[in-house]
Amino acid sequence: MGYELSPGISFCRIGDRFLFLDLVRDRYFALADAADQVFAALLAGDQADRDELERLVAQGLLVETPGTKRPLPFCPPPDPVSSLLDLAGAEDRAGAAAALARRLIAAAELRATSLAGTLARLARRKERQARKARVADPIPVAHAFAAAALIVPARDRCLTTSLALAHRLVSLGHAPDLVLGVKLRPFQAHCWVQLGAVLPGDRVDVVRNFTPILTV
Repeated sequence: MGYELSPGISFCRIGDRFLFLDLVRDRYFALADAADQVFAALLAGDQADRDELERLVAQGLLVETPGTKRPLPFCPPPDPVSSLLDLAGAEDRAGAAAALARRLIAAAELRATSLAGTLARLARRKERQARKARVADPIPVAHAFAAAALIVPARDRCLTTSLALAHRLVSLGHAPDLVLGVKLRPFQAHCWVQLGAVLPGDRVDVVRNFTPILTV
């Protein structure tokens, strides 16, 4: 008998601990020490305590599968090496106003839809846009969102800001990665956008403090 992650569950490892994201319930969580060790054994293909595995199934973390399958972590994006915010850009009040409007739309969508549904919509848009050839310069967009943050601070609004930025970049022909990351001691979550190894809306020294747990 094998095991896979339940739909909507993703995870990462930070030091010697696993951290999980449950998109369906919109929550981050960790396991107790014994369960954490069993999950580590399962990933490594080692013998794991059957009773503990069944408890993880009962908790909704795992589902049983035929054969010897085991959970696999997602493939994280490349480590960011630069930010578009470090490049010169002209002030654009109209662009900043449009960025603020997009942030409001993203916030409204999150209130009306689940996190899982919101991220699924972004993934579908990216897939459709991948068939189109038009790609516009992302630098003005990056500076428009930076200017918007000076008007209405984006602190503690990283998810809605990143959703708005990602949708704007998709509309310009790009295929951005929306990344959710976490850190421990103390726990903190962050969300940002990447274009390959380039950050259009964040700083490298900020993002490098977080371990990606999900990429859309």
